[in-house]
Amino acid sequence: MPMYSSYNSSTPVTAAFTASAVSAAGATAYTFSSQALGTASATRMIVINITGSSNSGGATAINTITVAGVSAVKAKEQVDGTEAGYSQDIWYVPLASGTSGDVVVTFSGAQARCGIGLMAVYDADNSPFDTGGNSDDPMVATISCPAKGIIIGSCTMNADEGVATTTWTNLTEKYDQQVESVQSHSGAFATFAAAQTDLTITSNPSITVSRRAMPLASWGPAADEVPSYITLASSDWQGDTGSASLGTGTVSITAGDKNIRTADALIPAGVDFDFEATFATTSGSQIFGITDNGTATGVQQPTIANPINFARNGGSNIGWSNNQSSVEASKSAGWFGGNTIGFSRRGAVIYGLIDGSLDRTFTNTTSKAVKFFFGSSGSGAWDVGATNVRYRRGGGLPDIS
Repeated sequence: MPMYSSYNSSTPVTAAFTASAVSAAGATAYTFSSQALGTASATRMIVINITGSSNSGGATAINTITVAGVSAVKAKEQVDGTEAGYSQDIWYVPLASGTSGDVVVTFSGAQARCGIGLMAVYDADNSPFDTGGNSDDPMVATISCPAKGIIIGSCTMNADEGVATTTWTNLTEKYDQQVESVQSHSGAFATFAAAQTDLTITSNPSITVSRRAMPLASWGPAADEVPSYITLASSDWQGDTGSASLGTGTVSITAGDKNIRTADALIPAGVDFDFEATFATTSGSQIFGITDNGTATGVQQPTIANPINFARNGGSNIGWSNNQSSVEASKSAGWFGGNTIGFSRRGAVIYGLIDGSLDRTFTNTTSKAVKFFFGSSGSGAWDVGATNVRYRRGGGLPDIS
């Protein structure tokens, strides 16, 4: 399958802060009852920020978290640099149904207190793209994020006197709350239309804090389901089929000035597609491409009317063309040989590809229904046939622009 340089057709990630809650009780397990979870959706993921503070001061990791009875997964844990018992975590869980539910946090050891913050995240990938963290003062870390993705941060702060709030840089604060006495916690996130590489995130406490931790996690958009390729069979072709050798995924034209074509509306109007074929070493008369009209036989293509886009391997006007009598981008004779040649449409723009890489953006455009064709020039039969003749169509195809 051709590999494309980018993938940018997904729905952007969106998110909403839904709740924060604290408990000043000493415990190993905490239940935060009936927490708001946002709008139910098949694409919803709940992200949980968790603040811990162990009684012993030693490390006491979170064992489990459930949201509405469903187990969550840890994305990132960050502990204070001097007392590992002061920790801040980010966990996540896909949760399609329900608008409220209990959040149960179970630690590996006793805590003095606990706090949570909840975000409902929609249309995100099912695992984090990147994570980061820091426990300095201020807390500063870098993290990357794909286009249309989200970065989520949280922090805990413990001061010797007073209650710290924090100022976030490059994320938007969603809550800033006292947990107990001199400990507080905060959460923030931002979505990004463009990809972010090593973006600096800062959480700067308002007063001097002796213990602190800031984890970060990012998610990209959930990938649209990419349509599968369909291999063209001998029965899919019309036209000069008597002058062609046809099989499943194979085509060879056996005489000059002949063409075969698919059904008129194989690709409906406005539908994106990828169409490709592979050729062995060749110097022959192969022509193939797309057209929105024409049923002519006994000639090298179904029509000479535009819009029509095709590739010609030999004879005159060799290269990428958009009409019968001229070439749009010239190539050397035999340029098909050893390559997979393809045509794609995104919107109304038509592209030519070699081995899955963009080689030509055609000057003409069409969003009309189209069909595929193969032909041979007047110089005679093909010297080698095409293999791997296939197409795919629909939403979710990779961006190739």
